[in-house]
Amino acid sequence: LDKSKQRGTLLQAAITMGEHKLRYYVINGERGRAFVDQIESGEWRPAGVDEIEALPARPNVYALYEENIGPLTPMIAEAIQDAEASYPAGWIEEAIRAAVERNVRHWRYISKALENWQQEGRGHEKSWGHSERHQQYAQGEWQDFIE
Repeated sequence: LDKSKQRGTLLQAAITMGEHKLRYYVINGERGRAFVDQIESGEWRPAGVDEIEALPARPNVYALYEENIGPLTPMIAEAIQDAEASYPAGWIEEAIRAAVERNVRHWRYISKALENWQQEGRGHEKSWGHSERHQQYAQGEWQDFIE
């Protein structure tokens, strides 16, 4: 291995974990050099027995909106920023998901869902979009045909 390192065929990177020093040997190529750079900069570390490797970062609410609802305009970005100050990020993500599931892809729906959750609690979202008239049919003679 030492002769291969001297010739430049292999590259070596080392990581100290506790009392152990781990050495990695890779081929001196584009991917090998990138791997050594990641090790030396601290971007990559092996998962130990008691360690868990981090999952990729979840998209923020802006990216989630843009990917699922539509283009992010300055006004929508400002509205999302206001919502982030008022509601937990998890709520905003769930409201976007609910809008997508119900195929109601606009910010007004998401905003109203967040307001309802804050005022009435999170258990009332199942009745969204059902007017009193729909409720009347759902409980009347047509209830067998309406979900």
